[in-house]
Amino acid sequence: MVDLGKVRIMKKSYILLLFITGILQAQPDFEEQIDTTCAGGWNDSWMDLGAIEIDDSSQCMLFVENQGYDDLIISNIHIGESQNDNPNTAFSVTVDSLVIPPEGLDSIVVYFYPEDVGFYSGSLSFETNDDSSPMHNEALHGTGLSPVREIYIYTDFDSDTIYYYDAELGDTDYIEYLYITNLGNTELEIDDIVATEPFYVDINDVSLGTLEWLEIPIEFIPEINGEYFGTVTIYSNDSDESELIVHLVGTTQDDCTADDGTEGVELWGVCYSIENTQILNLHDSGLTGSIPPEIGNLNNLTELDLSDNDLTGSIPSEIGNLSNLTKIHLYDNDLTGSLPSEIWNLTNLTDLHTGNNDLTGSIPSEIGNLTNLTNLALHSNDLTGSIPSEIGNLTNLTWFVLQQNQLTGSIPSEIGNLTNLTHTNMSDNQLAGIIPLEIANMTNLTGLDISSNQLTGEIPETICDLNLNWSWSSIHTNQFCPPYPSCTEDYLFEQDTSNCPQGINVLYPIVSDTFSSHIDSNTDIVFIWDENDFNYNPTYRLTIELDFFNISYTDVYDNISDTSISIPANNLDALLAGLNLTESALSWYVDAYYEEEYSYSFASDTGSFYLMRGYLDIHDNKYTPKEFILFPNYPNPFNPITTLRYELPEDSFVDVTVYDMLGNVVSNLVNANQSSGYKSIQWDATNNQGEPVSAGVYLYKIQAGDFVDTKKMILLK
Repeated sequence: MVDLGKVRIMKKSYILLLFITGILQAQPDFEEQIDTTCAGGWNDSWMDLGAIEIDDSSQCMLFVENQGYDDLIISNIHIGESQNDNPNTAFSVTVDSLVIPPEGLDSIVVYFYPEDVGFYSGSLSFETNDDSSPMHNEALHGTGLSPVREIYIYTDFDSDTIYYYDAELGDTDYIEYLYITNLGNTELEIDDIVATEPFYVDINDVSLGTLEWLEIPIEFIPEINGEYFGTVTIYSNDSDESELIVHLVGTTQDDCTADDGTEGVELWGVCYSIENTQILNLHDSGLTGSIPPEIGNLNNLTELDLSDNDLTGSIPSEIGNLSNLTKIHLYDNDLTGSLPSEIWNLTNLTDLHTGNNDLTGSIPSEIGNLTNLTNLALHSNDLTGSIPSEIGNLTNLTWFVLQQNQLTGSIPSEIGNLTNLTHTNMSDNQLAGIIPLEIANMTNLTGLDISSNQLTGEIPETICDLNLNWSWSSIHTNQFCPPYPSCTEDYLFEQDTSNCPQGINVLYPIVSDTFSSHIDSNTDIVFIWDENDFNYNPTYRLTIELDFFNISYTDVYDNISDTSISIPANNLDALLAGLNLTESALSWYVDAYYEEEYSYSFASDTGSFYLMRGYLDIHDNKYTPKEFILFPNYPNPFNPITTLRYELPEDSFVDVTVYDMLGNVVSNLVNANQSSGYKSIQWDATNNQGEPVSAGVYLYKIQAGDFVDTKKMILLK
């Protein structure tokens, strides 16, 4: 039996189902397909309108089919916002709405008109009355090409700057990318790509055809914390942009924690404890770049060794903060700049070695503060200026090397204070002047190298009293004058003696061609000298001086063409009488005269003589001065020659030197052993190079044994 109630219910359900189905089938049904004739093709992600030369055009069609049972309405058809710097006005549509009947088909045409070279992007947007897909966005791509080669660059940062954030020191894996595309119709040649440190790139000589692109990795390798700004430059054959610059910005992590858990300083990619790092030995560790100023934070550091690496740049002044340092080794690098003044405050230093770099500047007087130094090595740099006298303060020095610099001036006499010194090398500089006599004090010296300089004068005999090992010592290639100490004769090699005295040897006065010491007023006194190694025919001037108890007389005999002169004895008798003297010291010297200058001036090498009236006896060294005396020069003021007189009560090694008012050596007049007696020498107002000096105030200093005295003289012009 059929249940009519259930039948009625089922019939109603079936009618409801048909009604719902009819409603659904009556809705429009959206279906799209992009025309495959699009210049660049298409996929599910974008419509590509191709690569088109500027001022040309392309198009792409979006076909829409209505698969429903009601009209499909498409409205608000427009071009959406651009996704790059190029304006979306390059894309356009000609309709803003469509109505498509059931089972109908219509299209939306997108046009592309590039006005400039580059990549373009945008979107085709519209709405439909299809409830299942009411909103639509189709991505649009296109490329504007140049009719000639055209470089186009871009980054992952949508700008002409590449950023590196919080890099780790020493990390070689922080890489960002730069992209290059050829947007021209001619082959693009990339000649070179150059980055500034600490940014690095290694690509060059690349050819790109139209729309070919190149990915360029750029490394960021910072060595100290901070913010870095740099550039990468691309060189190509682009006709109007052959050099393109992209900016680079990098930052580093600011802090680190050492392995012991304490606060650290990051140096060359390693975190060192500020509190607990006492020795930093990175010898021959392959270090590059500059020395980070943060190294000055390691305030408990006692030893710093960065030698034998490839470090560049200057020595940071922050090293001066490391007051506990006893050792600094920076040798065998490529460091530049001057030695920072802060180093001279590190009074605990015992070992300072900065050799084999490219350091410049001078050695300051403040080096004398480092009184604990035992080893000082500044060799093989480009240091200039003189060796400061304060070097004599470093009495603990055992090793002192300055070779292969550009040092000038003289070797300071204070070097004699370095009595603990065993080895010193000052070779291959431009040092001038004499070897200071004080070198005799350096009794522990076994190695002395002063070769390849411009040192002059005689080598002190006392050098032979030292325990020099001549296999470690050298004096060759200077301007030392004979006679040479016996211990040096095998090691002299080349010496420039062109400025050495030319051998005027003033002989004893001869009475009537005999050596009789008795003279009467009817005889002549003949002064004779010899002439050696002159390359010209000079004229001479003989000067004789009578001096006794501060009463003096000078007589000059000029324009002598021969190497002798006879003076009547009664002339000398008259001199004595005019001075109201019965006896006097007699001394003399000879000038060799050439080309309007007195080129050489030499006192008698036989010493003073004593002259007595009556017989006019000439006694060799009858009287010896009782004390060392340096007299005022005469004349004073003078132009162009003045006489310097002094007395020696005993045989001495004598040094007489002229200085300017700044303490610079002007002329070394005497540097030799002399017998006791009454001495004099002339200065012709020239320097050690034979050049006339300017008018002004000068000092002349004598050192004979322990006797030292200085006086002032005035040159007029």
